Amino acid sequence: MDTLGYLFSILMNGQRAKLPFVNVPYSRFSLGILRVLVLEGYIAGFCIMEKNQSINYIKIILLYENGVSMIKKIKRISKPGYRVYKAKHQLLDDRGGFNCLLISTSLGILSDREALKQNIGGEILCQIE
Repeated sequence: MDTLGYLFSILMNGQRAKLPFVNVPYSRFSLGILRVLVLEGYIAGFCIMEKNQSINYIKIILLYENGVSMIKKIKRISKPGYRVYKAKHQLLDDRGGFNCLLISTSLGILSDREALKQNIGGEILCQIE
């Protein structure tokens, strides 16, 4: 299962439908992505919910500004069959008109701004506008 692709499709479909929240299956990888999305101001928040004491899911509270979703577009960079890695000095060149890059690093999932502060590169997961 492609966790990242599934998470992004749920987010985008929920925002297109103007839903107040969406649910995704629990994973530590999804938590890392959502933590960065909250810090960057793309979603309002999230919480871990339990269902039947063994099946966990994450409730994501979507964020809108004047009825318009905060996430306009998500462009996937690394895919399951094609991984893209960038060094710290290559991160400045990679934005291409997008507001934020999500990067998987040895310190966890970080935005490009945080990765530059930490002086670290990694796998470019996606670009968010």
